[in-house]
Amino acid sequence: KSSLREAINRLQDMGYVEVKNRSGVYVKPAEAIFQFGTTNLKLKEDQHMINQIFEIRRNLEEASAFEAAVKCDQDDLDEMSKCFEDFKLREYDSQKLWDLDQDFHTIIVRASKNLFRIYETLNILYYSKKYIKPVIEQSDFYKVNFSKVISQHQSILDAIKDKDADRAREKMNEHINWTNRYTSSWKA
Repeated sequence: KSSLREAINRLQDMGYVEVKNRSGVYVKPAEAIFQFGTTNLKLKEDQHMINQIFEIRRNLEEASAFEAAVKCDQDDLDEMSKCFEDFKLREYDSQKLWDLDQDFHTIIVRASKNLFRIYETLNILYYSKKYIKPVIEQSDFYKVNFSKVISQHQSILDAIKDKDADRAREKMNEHINWTNRYTSSWKA
């Protein structure tokens, strides 16, 4: 019993659970991971935190692009290609472009065939949608950079199709870094 109490106390200290007297122990929602006591890190307002989202995305997605080039099958390539083609047809639909952009990245991660990386990437994409998407929308990112994003996605897709893992990783790195620089330099 004391081991269980100790474990619950540790989870509470880490911010993962909330203990309510006479009610029980409750797991906090995923967003609460970024809250420590009464201090909310306010990702939306903190460029440093947005940079950290890009940093972890870069790490996860570089590895995913590398592994996708090695492990993807024809179904994965067909799905990537279809998503890419759909993206190219939506130049003036910024809401749909965001969704298709994230879908393209998700398909690549799934093609890496690593369940843990898939889980972690989906989690960080949730925060990307919540905190980076507003910057992308306010800055007319897709309107201004549509051809650049198309070119970068094409390079990533070509490298994966060619089974060139090193080039796939390099192109993903360039894409994530470029997007991070763009969002960092944009001022509301």
